[in-house]
Amino acid sequence: MSSSGAKTFVYIVLALWLCIVLIDRTAPLLLPAQTYYFRAWEYLHGHHGLRRKNTEFTVEHAHGDLGNMLGVPSWQSKRTITATADHHGFRNKETTAKDADVWIVGQSFMGGAGNSDEHTLQSQIEQMLEVPVFAYTPGNISELLSDPLLKEHQPTVVIWGIVERNLIGSNAEIQKLYKATDCLATKSSSKIDPWKRMVKHTIFVPSEYVRRSIVRIYAVHIFKRMRFAITGGHVPQITLGKDGMIFLTKTVNLINRNIEQRGYGTVVTALQNANICLADRNIHLIFLPIPDKVSVYPEYMNTIEHRSTKHPLLHLHTVLTGSGIQSVDLYSVFTNAKHDTQLYWKDDTHWNRNGITLTAKHLYDKLQNTVILKTKH
Repeated sequence: MSSSGAKTFVYIVLALWLCIVLIDRTAPLLLPAQTYYFRAWEYLHGHHGLRRKNTEFTVEHAHGDLGNMLGVPSWQSKRTITATADHHGFRNKETTAKDADVWIVGQSFMGGAGNSDEHTLQSQIEQMLEVPVFAYTPGNISELLSDPLLKEHQPTVVIWGIVERNLIGSNAEIQKLYKATDCLATKSSSKIDPWKRMVKHTIFVPSEYVRRSIVRIYAVHIFKRMRFAITGGHVPQITLGKDGMIFLTKTVNLINRNIEQRGYGTVVTALQNANICLADRNIHLIFLPIPDKVSVYPEYMNTIEHRSTKHPLLHLHTVLTGSGIQSVDLYSVFTNAKHDTQLYWKDDTHWNRNGITLTAKHLYDKLQNTVILKTKH
């Protein structure tokens, strides 16, 4: 190729790249957000991890994350979802940190991804307790421990929930807590820090532009629908089960790993460290291990062997309880109730309103029996 031809090729590539960037940057200004956000949870997260604040957003034909990955409408459970973010960027409609003695902490499960505001765990517990409940979601316990917000508005109890697939020794959050020696002292934060992160991602992660391009999103979905219609093939990240149930392949691979393979020794130490850090601040911890959908509904999968030993989450619950950490055996609660009601969305990794309500009722009993809330006296 001649030098002029090489230059022309480079110019064409750069021009195409600039077009993608331009489309990506202008699409939010020209098109309704509902056209490319498949549920409200993703919208609240914003671009480059810069959370949207003081925002309410509704998606009329929302569907689950697994249904979105498959890209086939007939496998998607359509529903209307409204999500609200407070001035911190957490999922709270009206309750503030200073009003609440009960805080819930965690990522997508605890934040109610796939569900509308009125069905989130925060909303359900608040209604049952009849006292304010603050959702520090999305957020990790390590973030909470180093957040000045915790020092300013100290709760009586923190309910920390983490899903089974992340409750492994190699998980970044577990590793951070496992190695913590100073209880993650409070750090000063600047209003400019989130913008620094956004600029960093903009410069060093240019693929983010392509990933969020409206053109790419529609092109990929069209391709997925055609491929599934012709071959029945789909992305390897998901596994199709019976009766329209979709699973995350990562969780299917995890279900038969034992306690050693999951690194539960590291997990227990990490949880003990977190419990000590909260206890030092006179905060009571209730730990909520959330079973993955495939652990509750293995019968929907032909490839999963029937378990002859007890589930690893049961072992973890026993160990944590014996070490003085109040742990909730949600696995037993869900497996006992699953024949009466569906607890997870078929097209989503997350629990639905039934699973959330059942969890809230169980937590309500725990809170009533173990914690005296200041706001009720």
